[in-house]
Amino acid sequence: MKKSSILFLFILLIISTARAEEINDYSSLIINTEISSSLLLDRANPSINIDYVYANLTFFPVENEFQKVTRTITTNPSINEKIGDDYIYLNWNYPTNNKLDFNVNSVETIETNFKPINSKVKFPIEENLDEFEPYLVSTETVTSDDPLIIAKANELAQGEDDLFIVVHKMGEWVKNNIEYDLGTLTAEVSQDSSWVLENRVGVCDELTSLFVAMLRSVKIPARFVTGQSYTNLIGGFGNHAWAEVYFPGYGWIAFDPTYGQLGYVDASHIKMKIGQDVKDSDVNYGWLSSKVDVESSGLKIESKVLS
Repeated sequence: MKKSSILFLFILLIISTARAEEINDYSSLIINTEISSSLLLDRANPSINIDYVYANLTFFPVENEFQKVTRTITTNPSINEKIGDDYIYLNWNYPTNNKLDFNVNSVETIETNFKPINSKVKFPIEENLDEFEPYLVSTETVTSDDPLIIAKANELAQGEDDLFIVVHKMGEWVKNNIEYDLGTLTAEVSQDSSWVLENRVGVCDELTSLFVAMLRSVKIPARFVTGQSYTNLIGGFGNHAWAEVYFPGYGWIAFDPTYGQLGYVDASHIKMKIGQDVKDSDVNYGWLSSKVDVESSGLKIESKVLS
């Protein structure tokens, strides 16, 4: 074989190896996320006036200690937006167009979300947890008052006095005992944690719901995180859910039972929203007019690695 042919094959091998490398293995990533949608206005009569149409978006990359964000918002027609820590409010006053578009383009610099816990945190938690009440109660999806969930959580926590060991055991049990299956109906509709425990199957929403329910049932504050992450199941980014657990003296610690990342999440996790329940709405629409229907095209979300 000619030297040039050998060199060509060697270069192909290097390219193939680089493409096969797991995005999840990087400790830092720069990612571009684009969220867009359209609102279609159906007027019963073209002369009908619309006082306003608004979109309140609560699902977008947010700034935190592991995720730095730069953001550009464009709308058509152009408007002035209101931006808070957890919302982007878009309001079109007296729109004459029958189609309203918005685009939120973000560049995130993300590091592995890892807070080392270098000393023992006692379990049960001894400090006053009144401020964490929303993350301790049973909800529609997080059925932490289910006797079967309470029994399983207490079984795993029995004899343990180290909070990290208790949380890790519950995350490990969910990872090892609940089958991840995109082929189930739960990929479209989030089932509650009681259903997940009984059927032992689900997707990331369901695994996280059960994990959070087990923690809350033994008075450990836990909340949902939703966003996107990279998975080799689809060879790209998709919507994903994981959890954050409160540790006195350390704050909120990331746990992803779906990925088996217990005490951290990798840099491909794009954090967009925290909540009490996975069913919290990501965007709300409203308008003031008579004889007008407004239909959303839904949120289109695309993420890609820049470097």
